[in-house]
Amino acid sequence: MVDSMNGRHSLCNLLMTHQLNHLLYEGQHFNIGMFDCPVTWPDFRNTGPIKDGYLLAFPRTAVKIRHAHCKDTIVADANIVTVYNKNQEYERFPLSHYGDRCDWIAFSPTLVTDTLRALGDSVAEEQAQLFRFRYCASSSQAYAQFRQLVLYLQQTPTPDPLFIEESIIHLFYQIMQSAYRDWQLPGQRSKPSTQRRHATLVNNAREILATEYRQSLSLEQLAQMVNSSPYHLCRVYKATQGDSIHQSLVQLRLRDALTQVAESQVDFSTIAADVGFSDHSHFTQSFRKAFGMTPALWRQQKQIA
Repeated sequence: MVDSMNGRHSLCNLLMTHQLNHLLYEGQHFNIGMFDCPVTWPDFRNTGPIKDGYLLAFPRTAVKIRHAHCKDTIVADANIVTVYNKNQEYERFPLSHYGDRCDWIAFSPTLVTDTLRALGDSVAEEQAQLFRFRYCASSSQAYAQFRQLVLYLQQTPTPDPLFIEESIIHLFYQIMQSAYRDWQLPGQRSKPSTQRRHATLVNNAREILATEYRQSLSLEQLAQMVNSSPYHLCRVYKATQGDSIHQSLVQLRLRDALTQVAESQVDFSTIAADVGFSDHSHFTQSFRKAFGMTPALWRQQKQIA
């Protein structure tokens, strides 16, 4: 009983000192921060609506997100950016054993409106719902660029505001440009009932990938797990996501590795094996192709002192 009570007191002390949000940069038109919510947090499922602005979140651990008034959940993993309008209410459900870790940018209505209008969307600043979608794809280049900015802000006591602001505006435009282009994918022009079935199938597959990406999975195994034929799953996933299942799997492994390389001194062979690569050379080749540099150069440039 004494040990149990001590354990509860330790957990309470940890929760009392834990900070969910850590603000890294505050500007006129956007803020940048980090969110860290362990699954043990009392209000893990609902930490309140989005208050900071129109927000993009770059997940570092996988969770399921359900927006208020939506029946279905989305799998928020490192391959996507989750999108929230101001005051958006939502719930989260754990997939990662840790909980919910992400980096985020909260934008002003003016910046969001200007960007979306430049992409041909006739939005008005006074609209409550400027974003028309709940998530969008995140390219490896965009993911690495934002992680680079976050690491820069963590390392630099007096960051260059012009560098940060220009980088974020360009990054935001690129992500939104890709999101609007994805609206035109052929797999999204089918009947609404077919779209719903396909979305459920792909979401179920992505949930498995988000939690099992370190493991060796065959297409046959994955198809059985989501009650589909391999051909149907392969075709629908590609048509809906734009990437193949294997491409999504490799990206999840690489984005996990990106953080481990920058934030530890663990040797690259160990990291490669940990995230699911069969050999070091394949890992290095894939890393360079995705992020434009070797793991060694990334660690040299981004290692936090």
